[in-house]
Amino acid sequence: MVISLSSLEICLLLIKFPKGIHDLLGRSKYATFHGHRTVTDFRETPSQLLEYWCWVPECLQMLSCHYKNLSLSSSTEFTASIKDTKPSSSLPDHLIRSLSAAKEVNQAISTLRQIAFSKFDMEIHHPVSHKDIISMNLAEVFNTLLQQTTLLNGPENNLKWGNGYATTPHYIWGQEANYYSYVYDTHIYHSTRMLAADIWHSLFSRNPMSREAGMKYRAMILEPGGTGNELGAVEKLLGRKPLPEAYLRDFAPST
Repeated sequence: MVISLSSLEICLLLIKFPKGIHDLLGRSKYATFHGHRTVTDFRETPSQLLEYWCWVPECLQMLSCHYKNLSLSSSTEFTASIKDTKPSSSLPDHLIRSLSAAKEVNQAISTLRQIAFSKFDMEIHHPVSHKDIISMNLAEVFNTLLQQTTLLNGPENNLKWGNGYATTPHYIWGQEANYYSYVYDTHIYHSTRMLAADIWHSLFSRNPMSREAGMKYRAMILEPGGTGNELGAVEKLLGRKPLPEAYLRDFAPST
């Protein structure tokens, strides 16, 4: 049986991969600052950045492979079931164009959901009193914030149903009261996604496989890990303070 990865699964794989790269290339003296052990507000920036390569036609060709072109000599039964004609080894151009065009689909609503999750995270970790958190109806708080933020209402009339908040483990696994960093960071005034967008459009968008840009990013961002000021490192990489324009451009690339 062939189990192939969808484009979404490829993106998820590349989103998780950078932490390993960060640790592999880290050159810090102390383990506590090694690799991805940066301030939590910055930690997801390399992951958000690498996701951009999932939508580059050249990279999609390199990442894709039709299973009929694989070496399957160890599975005689499966090999016999494959027809003699073999398709293109990588995704055809028309599918690559379709995938690339789909990148912006639901970007805005996805961001609003992230904002709702961030609000919920702060709500449950910043109660007025212990009594308030004990008496808080988590489902009602979560559903209310989700509806108010996304402006999408379901068919239900009761906001106290379900356990939607339980699908997001970030609230209890070391990122408590920090989910906002995926969208907006009140400490360095930039989210990890905004920083990633600025780095991508400034260094890599014209030539995603640029060795010069890659080595510069490696030396200034990945190797230091958490040993210095992360925002300062980004400013040094870009040659200026980060700006939100690149991030906003992702919502309306044709304008």
